[in-house]
Amino acid sequence: MDRHFSMHDSDRNRGLLGATFNYLFIGLSFLFMKTSLSFAPTFVVLTLRFVISFIILTIFILITKGFKKVKLALEHHPLQIFLFAIFQPIIFFTFQALALIQIDSSEAGLIASISPALVAILGFIFLQETLSRKKTIGLLLTLGGLIVIYLLKGAFSSPSNPWGVVFILIATFSASIYQIIGRKLAQKYDPMTLAYIRIGIGTALFPLLGLVMGDWNGYSSITLENSSLFIGSILFLAVFTTVGTSLLTIYSLKRLKAAEQGIFASLATVIAIFAGILFLDEIFQWYELVGSIIVITGVIIMSFANSSPEIDLEILPEPSLAIED
Repeated sequence: MDRHFSMHDSDRNRGLLGATFNYLFIGLSFLFMKTSLSFAPTFVVLTLRFVISFIILTIFILITKGFKKVKLALEHHPLQIFLFAIFQPIIFFTFQALALIQIDSSEAGLIASISPALVAILGFIFLQETLSRKKTIGLLLTLGGLIVIYLLKGAFSSPSNPWGVVFILIATFSASIYQIIGRKLAQKYDPMTLAYIRIGIGTALFPLLGLVMGDWNGYSSITLENSSLFIGSILFLAVFTTVGTSLLTIYSLKRLKAAEQGIFASLATVIAIFAGILFLDEIFQWYELVGSIIVITGVIIMSFANSSPEIDLEILPEPSLAIED
């Protein structure tokens, strides 16, 4: 019995460690994405980071002889995996990039921190999860904190670009659906297999989207040759926030409940805010600090509420987004 609990605790600790690094990379991703977009158009940046990521993962797949697993996954659940990839990376990274052209990275990171609240709402709708009193309070605080920020921002300074806010909300909503679907897929397939398929789909679609949007028209890589900052940003995005977070998200979701990772989303928010202030000279107003504290408090309350037995996805009825055998 003791051995069983020891193994369970060890597995959970690995999940917590994976979630910590996952959200560390996510927090820094806003800084590096904002930086790279100052050098190149949206889909040029996304294509470069995904091509590099796909090459890295292809090497891993070859070494581990994982192509059979990839083939089996595509044969058994093609629609679900394609849907999984459409929400993240296609929708998520596209709208995150578009948002970062319009608003500060610290602001984007703050808005993205409401993902646990959206996961809770989606869990209520699709997974029939109950909204306990603590979870409801946390959810209202999380959403209320953002409302406070934008009401005060309109009163004390110029409002944010509305399109930037809309774009990052779309990206955040997409990431939340990705977590709901990922929770089920993670029970069937290993992180490497799912990451390889998702990144492969992104590598195929982002160049095409770039052609449609005209991002490649007249664009030359010559302008990037002497930019070590751009190259460094792309490499960080490719290695840590494309490959790294793809593996760590599935790895931790397999060991932790999807909504239980909310406390780590707070870590990503804090990192995104301070990275923008320190490295991009972004200004963070007093009312944004107050709103951030409210948002993070709500996320933490939700996290503790989600640790109760009532949120066990394994005993819930199959949702409409579930993976069927």
